[in-house]
Amino acid sequence: MKLLDLFKKRKDPKTTSEEVSSRQAKISQTKIAEQNDVPPFWRDKTGKIFCPGDDCKAKCDDRCPIWWNTRGVKYLTTRQPFPAISNLEKAVAIAPDFAEAYNNLGAAHGAVNHHQQAYEAYKKALSLTSPYPNALYGLIVSEKNLGMYQEALAHCDEYDNLPGCSSIDLRAEIANMMNPQVHTDSAQEPETELTQEPEKESSDQGSFLVVANELLEKGRNAGYIVSDSLSFIPELLVQADTVCEKIYNEINDYCENNPGANLISLTLMWSVFAGMGSVFFWDKDWNKLSADGIIETLTRTRDLGEMDEYVLDTIGIGFSTSKGKEITQFIYGLSGYCLYRTVDGRTEFGLDDVLRAAKSMFAWGMVFEMNRLGMR
Repeated sequence: MKLLDLFKKRKDPKTTSEEVSSRQAKISQTKIAEQNDVPPFWRDKTGKIFCPGDDCKAKCDDRCPIWWNTRGVKYLTTRQPFPAISNLEKAVAIAPDFAEAYNNLGAAHGAVNHHQQAYEAYKKALSLTSPYPNALYGLIVSEKNLGMYQEALAHCDEYDNLPGCSSIDLRAEIANMMNPQVHTDSAQEPETELTQEPEKESSDQGSFLVVANELLEKGRNAGYIVSDSLSFIPELLVQADTVCEKIYNEINDYCENNPGANLISLTLMWSVFAGMGSVFFWDKDWNKLSADGIIETLTRTRDLGEMDEYVLDTIGIGFSTSKGKEITQFIYGLSGYCLYRTVDGRTEFGLDDVLRAAKSMFAWGMVFEMNRLGMR
């Protein structure tokens, strides 16, 4: 599963029968305005789709493609892909140039194995906005699922050339599908996304430190990290292994019911948010955080699926702000690089590799929030 481009609204508007007739009239007025070259309220002066948020003078309703997109994303994140598809199709019907809605539509179709429809939606999103890492990644997944392996590999090359992006996990899946292994054993173990490997003892810590420091360097170059080295809070870092494993297990359960979700990417990204949130609550009340537990604290108000939103909102960045979207996109790209460096470019890797990469991401999130709180 890849990241969705969320447009958070201040509320989910009601759709009572009393409002239907007035909304139909408003839709007609919007169409008339467009015909007279007057930008509708959901576009800025340049014609770009834009949500003014609380400054919007219009009422959030079904005249607005952002309203439909928001509803579609809510359905998708609550594991209701078919209503999501319906709402997102309405969004692109109103605004055929709405790249984000097409990207979300691709994710919704992918969640129910509508691979051809997902492919077409991602292609449309890319035709409207490029580069668009999320849509390009979704396109590769769709091509892989449709058996378009050469096209998928070509797009992997394109994806790898984008800042902070790595398609190593997809390349491994494509390679396995192009050259399936023939098993002769009568009793076969069920396939899993990751292969188990014997635990490494001597090199794990070194690999974790090397990759973590490389991630911090990328953060410094992007302006997110100010520390010159890997500073950390010992009582939090010592829990990183346990926290990352909990995240992996819970996301694995989620992915079993959501075919379009990407277990590895989500595990790595959520580990960053866990690092951020743990530092925030450590600074607020370490004793309470220690008693309650890191994951339990970060998922008490919202479930694990919304931990990214909860953490960014809680620490004061705001998930739906431009800064929140930028940092989320950066973390997404960072996760691909992190896995690639952790496995040293190998196309086959085990669960211990992913958890080691997750620990590096946790450390990055920890340093990020420490810096925000003035700790160096």
